[in-house]
Amino acid sequence: MRAIAAMLCMAVVLSLAPLAAAANGCGRPGDVECGSSPVNNCDVTRNTSFTPGIYSLPGGIDMCASYVRLQCNGAELRGAGSGSGIGINSSTRNVTIEGCTVSLYNNGIYVGGNYNTVANSTSKDNKADGIYLVDYNVARNNTLRANGGAGIAIYFDNGNILDSNVAEGNAMGIYIHWAGGNTLRNNAMSGNTHNLVLADSQLGNSIDTSNTVNGRPVYVLQNIRNQVFDRSANPGILICSDCDNITVRDLSFTGNDPGLYLSYVRNSLIVNVTASSNWADGIVLTGGSANNTVMGSAASMNRFAGIAVYYSSVNNTIEGNEVVGNTGGINVYKAQRNRVINNTVRGDKGFYGAIVLSESSLSMAVNNTVTGSSYNGMSISDSASATVSGNNVSLNGGHGIVLGGFGADQNSINHNTVSANGKHGIYIAFSFMEANTLLTNTICGNNRAGSYVDLYNQGQTNGGNNTCQTSVGWSEAGEPGCTYLCAYPGLTVVTRGLPAGLLGEFSRVQLEARGGVPPYRWSLAGGSLPGGVVLHPDGVLNGTPTESGNFSFAAKVEDANASQASKPLVLTIWLSYPQPLLHVEKWGPTPVPGRTLTYYILAENRGSEPALSHMVFESLEPWFSFVSADPSPTNLTEGGIFWELSPLQPGGSLLLSYTVQLNITTPNGATVRGPACPYPWFPVPPNTPIPPPPSQVVLPLSQCITELSDCLLKIPFTCLQACVSSPEECAQCYSKEALVCWLEYEECLNGITSPQIPLPELSCDIDEEPVRTPIDPNEKESMQGRFIRPGQTLTYLIHFENVGTVEARDVFITDQLDSRAFNTSTVRILSGNGTFNPQTGVLRWTLVNISLPPNGTGTVLFSVKPVSGLPSGSNLSNNASIQFEAFPPVVTNSTLHTIDDVPPSCAVDPLPNVTYAENFTLSWGGTDPLGEIALYDIFVAEEGSGFRQIIAGNFSLNATSGTFTGTQGRTYAFICIAQDTAGNVELQPPVPEARIRVNGPPAILSAPPLFSRQGAWYAYNILAVDGENDTLTYSLPTSPSGMLINASTGAILWRVNVSFPPPPSFNISLPGGGSGVVTQHPVVQVPVEAQATDSAGLFAVQAWNITIGQSGRLVPS
Repeated sequence: MRAIAAMLCMAVVLSLAPLAAAANGCGRPGDVECGSSPVNNCDVTRNTSFTPGIYSLPGGIDMCASYVRLQCNGAELRGAGSGSGIGINSSTRNVTIEGCTVSLYNNGIYVGGNYNTVANSTSKDNKADGIYLVDYNVARNNTLRANGGAGIAIYFDNGNILDSNVAEGNAMGIYIHWAGGNTLRNNAMSGNTHNLVLADSQLGNSIDTSNTVNGRPVYVLQNIRNQVFDRSANPGILICSDCDNITVRDLSFTGNDPGLYLSYVRNSLIVNVTASSNWADGIVLTGGSANNTVMGSAASMNRFAGIAVYYSSVNNTIEGNEVVGNTGGINVYKAQRNRVINNTVRGDKGFYGAIVLSESSLSMAVNNTVTGSSYNGMSISDSASATVSGNNVSLNGGHGIVLGGFGADQNSINHNTVSANGKHGIYIAFSFMEANTLLTNTICGNNRAGSYVDLYNQGQTNGGNNTCQTSVGWSEAGEPGCTYLCAYPGLTVVTRGLPAGLLGEFSRVQLEARGGVPPYRWSLAGGSLPGGVVLHPDGVLNGTPTESGNFSFAAKVEDANASQASKPLVLTIWLSYPQPLLHVEKWGPTPVPGRTLTYYILAENRGSEPALSHMVFESLEPWFSFVSADPSPTNLTEGGIFWELSPLQPGGSLLLSYTVQLNITTPNGATVRGPACPYPWFPVPPNTPIPPPPSQVVLPLSQCITELSDCLLKIPFTCLQACVSSPEECAQCYSKEALVCWLEYEECLNGITSPQIPLPELSCDIDEEPVRTPIDPNEKESMQGRFIRPGQTLTYLIHFENVGTVEARDVFITDQLDSRAFNTSTVRILSGNGTFNPQTGVLRWTLVNISLPPNGTGTVLFSVKPVSGLPSGSNLSNNASIQFEAFPPVVTNSTLHTIDDVPPSCAVDPLPNVTYAENFTLSWGGTDPLGEIALYDIFVAEEGSGFRQIIAGNFSLNATSGTFTGTQGRTYAFICIAQDTAGNVELQPPVPEARIRVNGPPAILSAPPLFSRQGAWYAYNILAVDGENDTLTYSLPTSPSGMLINASTGAILWRVNVSFPPPPSFNISLPGGGSGVVTQHPVVQVPVEAQATDSAGLFAVQAWNITIGQSGRLVPS
């Protein structure tokens, strides 16, 4: 397999090598000596110094003599995408090139001879390599930037010195292929797709730690013993040869070749290593490496194997690793007695298999999970006495397990589950293979591609107790086929629901079924899908929707026995995604100086998808002293509290609380507040990876966030109209004024804010109360707003306070729920020792012997859902009673909620067809038949393109107009979408509500005649159009004497009359012995400029030259 990989590698190398990499050629016809100002194709044969400047030299220049120096003095040579900027041919030696900038060639600098030096130069933006070296040359202090191949490339050549070069933004920083004896010192490679690539050149070159990749040192070591490599060493590349008892842990190797390369390494441990996106293999054990363990590591998106064990390496263990998306997941080649155990290999793209044992006898692959590979799951090739046991091999595009090749004898395949693979489940490929056994495997549901079976046997293989449905060439217990048949349950569509899509955005969903006899075939049984979306026979529902709305349809699946099942589904296509699914509500008691106060935060998933990887941040103001939190925070600093949330299903919620003490010196009337915000602080579309929260940040003080919020809320509409959704950053692009707010925010934090922190979302919930003296705050509140969605969980707080002068020993709280409004089976008591009687609907808290002191407070909480099926407009009201000891009970205020599942609507006000100003007023408004509008989102489509969001309504509910800036000649269409306080979002098709065109200049479509003769009439009728059908006026800002133009029609007429210089003449010999004189009449070019102007003064200009000539004539002598 490694040999095959090497051939693939070679093919890739050749494809990356510059085509016809060579010098341009010395002594070409027309070549001249390069002087101080080089000309195209010139040659350097003596010491030469260029004058600084930029020179367009498509053919480049060549160094055509040995022992000469070219000093460019910063001059830049620019090409046209081919050839070499500076070429040194194979016979030229001891040349020095210094201070040159070379760009836009195929190769920047090609060094084809030996003992040459390229120094202090820049090679950039070339199609292939920046500097290409053959044997025994020096490249020092050069900058290689944005080249399509390597910054510096060495193919098959030796003895070069690369010193103090900088390679950034290239496809490869430094590329060395099948080469040895090269020396690398002090080279810095960063930001390249692959920084350092040592293709089959890992050993044999001199590379020390002065070289760096993305700022991390390169380690190429030999004969190392008993050493640990971890984050303290921080290697970007680690190559170790003849090493013993080393540990490599907690490191990542990305974007190089190799990542981690161990040759003849023994008794070593590789643990918690990440190898990703490397040019070839991720983690490599080779060259007789023995008794090593690779465990708990991750290898992903490498171009060849994620983890490789090559060439005589023995007794190595590859265990518990995650190997994803490589081209050859785990590859064991020509390596005996190795163990591949408990690994997960997913999404492999290699042709041979996700786990391969090739020419690797006495090895084992046990208890691995192999799924989702493009081709085969596992391949045992040319190996004997291997064990393949306990593996789960499923959903691979090719065969599940393949056994093949010469010498593939006495292998044991047992206790594996092989299911739902595209081709054969287990494929025993050749008849000459002997004494292999298959025992107790479950091989079911394969042949998803058709024309295949669960078990296909062409070899001399035996076994028993296997389970399969279909087979070829196999029999057990004297019966054709397996001992047991696959037991398929009834066919069922198991897809529960579909994620919402976005208009104009491609999406893909795989419908799933269980039971029956695969393969399955899917079809549409009823209803309709949005335009652009198709249900394919393999159950893939994909496409780019051209309509928005709710689309109901029935999906039908049929199995191999013609059994059928169907299920109704709804696909929602949004014009824009709703606001973030994680919603935060906060409640706090009356702030009284000196008191201990408990605040409650409810995090609720109001979306239709699970909320994963979310956090909640609570800002602590400086007048609060933290006491405790429940649950314990993930992170606590002087500035605030972070809670990391467990996943929340749709409709799920989590109650957080924290207790603080308010400073006794806080004056009455002062406002205390602190925002509670979800993280991420920006809308994240479905199926979009969520960026990790900042790991080490100094949390801002709440007043900084408050000032930022106030600043952003004051931004005028004109600054917001350019906002575009961007989940990678903040989901709104802020204008200059918003950036000013952000700078003021950073200044508020005295420069301690990490730049990783995105702008806080302005929908954070802030409990804002004035500090005051005690009053009777016995009250009931809800953490939800007035309008709620059906089925939404309601969280109630009952707050009590002892306003007397002596302590209250006992407190009794009662709350009666109306079973007609509240679903009593959903009651959850969230705090206190409360009880609930579902028969009576009464909640009770009996707080005995709590000895509540004067001015002491307390809170109890519970949650409940409304009765299902309540129509929109239904009201839910509730109160509670609070009794202190034997005193009369106090009845709290009543809470009120209204069921609202009716979306609001809004529209952009009509606009004129045409505006002559680039800045024009845009206004909109909306209504909600039941609830309250929370925000408006405004979308624009330019010139018939898809709609994009330009205003997110979180900024200001009151903003219903503003100035939009358009571009001349462009047409704009607008849509408004409203969302109400219950979370209902207007769902509408992408049909413009208002449309306008910004007056643009006319366009001249015709082409003028370019030639005429002396004394002839020159005529040209200008054809111009105007997008607004304005009347055009024509003029000639530049014209020859006597040229006329019709101002209304654009017709130009001119009797050509120009002055010619004296014509040159020369003698010629005629056939037959005569002679003559040729007179060469010159031509004259006359510049003309015509202009078409509309009624608004916008104009189009057309400029050209008319060539006027006279024919020459032959005059006999």
